[in-house]
Amino acid sequence: MSKKTAGLNKAKVLLVDDQPNNLKVLRQALEPVGYNILAAADGLRALDLAQRAQPDLILLDVTMPGMDGFETCRRLKEMEATAAIPVLFITARTETEDVVQGFEAGGADYIAKPFRSEEVLARVAVHVRLQQLTARVQAQNKELQAANREVREADQRKSEYLARMSHDLRTPMNAIIGYTRILLRRARGDLPERQYRNLENIRHCADYLLALLSDIIDLAKIEAGRMDLHPAEVDLQQLVQGCLAAVDPLVLPGVELRAELAAGASLHTDEDRLRRVLMNLLGNAVKYTQEGHITVAL
Repeated sequence: MSKKTAGLNKAKVLLVDDQPNNLKVLRQALEPVGYNILAAADGLRALDLAQRAQPDLILLDVTMPGMDGFETCRRLKEMEATAAIPVLFITARTETEDVVQGFEAGGADYIAKPFRSEEVLARVAVHVRLQQLTARVQAQNKELQAANREVREADQRKSEYLARMSHDLRTPMNAIIGYTRILLRRARGDLPERQYRNLENIRHCADYLLALLSDIIDLAKIEAGRMDLHPAEVDLQQLVQGCLAAVDPLVLPGVELRAELAAGASLHTDEDRLRRVLMNLLGNAVKYTQEGHITVAL
């Protein structure tokens, strides 16, 4: 048995013909190369057998008493269980209108009577391979769809976890920021200027960390298809000074952090979003500047 034929081994072929001799000839042609043969003598039995056995291909005679091959094919294509099974008509009716009628009924191919075994084998092999490949692709698509669902579910769980974790972390961060502000108010004039600036830097860094936690929550919101903005009038000088104070402890020795700020500048925007953009830019600048200076101009 060749490799091509081996691939068709155990494929099920349903033969539908009211002439026993035709069934016998077809069976003798197909069984020796490994096909499992099913047979029906009329359209009604063919419909029942096709639903129960799910053949890989149907060879269907057109001229039969009662329900002819065209009607049988139409009914096969109307049923979900058998709609995808390829149907090959075997008939002496090869006029153009008959061929068109067969394709309109859902047929995949025609084999003209009197048929030759070699032609039957070749056409059956082609359509069985196509059916097997189609079934394999459909199975792989189902696997991909299942995998995609699992990925989406895992991503959803990740987003929910990040949002919940970030929300839980915001509570202690807000406490740190609140107590730092109390210390700043009460320690003004009592602490040396350098220590007071260090305390301010702690507050700015805590604000930055809180903004990062908010970013994680925002990411979950973006993935959920919504993003909340809160525009208001923003003092740009105050915003930039706060960002500079937050990154100042990260600046490498020998690198100068400069600011050229115009007084009184303001902008109507979402302050948190603008702060995060500026902090990202400053963070990159600090990270990749080994010498020289970093300048923020407003």
